Amino acid sequence: MTNLTQIQLIRGVTIGFSVTNAVHLSFDLFPKAWQGYALIHFFDWSLPPVGSWLWIALGIIISLLIAYLLLSHFIDLVVAVGSVIFGFSVYAHEGVWFPIITFSSAVILVVSLTHYFLKKEIKF
Repeated sequence: MTNLTQIQLIRGVTIGFSVTNAVHLSFDLFPKAWQGYALIHFFDWSLPPVGSWLWIALGIIISLLIAYLLLSHFIDLVVAVGSVIFGFSVYAHEGVWFPIITFSSAVILVVSLTHYFLKKEIKF
């Protein structure tokens, strides 16, 4: 039997992981070259560069959608913002402008579409 504290902990970990994963994928969207390990591989077969780009972009959207749908308390928002700061600070040695623009655009897209289609609003 789980109590409310365990559910909140699981939700917080899921939000943190999802947001940090979206940040990580935002950096993966801009490799130095679309070849080798930059491509998405399935066993011995790899997606072409456009397919890999779309796969990674879809991963960003899905990760942010999971995090956004789980947001329900102010502390969840604190976890999400902390995950963004942590994620970008880990990759600070790389070029950050394109990933920041990508991540910000994906956040706007997810929040807008979720609000439009699911009528989801966050009330703190």
